[in-house]
Amino acid sequence: MQRQWLMFYLANWYAFAVSGVLMALQHPSGSWLADLPWAFWGTEIAQALAGGDSVSGGALWILLGASLVTLGVIASLVISLSWLADQDSARKPQALTQAPDPQTRPSEAPLTPRAREAADLVEDPQLRSLIQQLNTRLG
Repeated sequence: MQRQWLMFYLANWYAFAVSGVLMALQHPSGSWLADLPWAFWGTEIAQALAGGDSVSGGALWILLGASLVTLGVIASLVISLSWLADQDSARKPQALTQAPDPQTRPSEAPLTPRAREAADLVEDPQLRSLIQQLNTRLG
């Protein structure tokens, strides 16, 4: 399912990039791209919202493109961070299940203080059991 969403996401960005390139490659006789209000589209929209002049179609197209790019970048960051968090949370349970705490095992014999210090220094469960066996034999 994740690969399908990734393919959908990449297809949308590809379509957005291709449409931008195709719009930029206009016919030499056409000048609609040059006529767009590139420098003052935000001012034009703000004046229309304040109740002034009406908004031109070019300003709305620029607003739509800018908002789509902004939403795409934010969505990319959120999806990337959530994917990293999922990967991190998937790793943590494995690390916790690989090395169980030997002090919680009820079948182990109680250790002397010196043996407990040595067992705390050692992280390998097999070495801990060897220390416990030596402790019980040597007393």
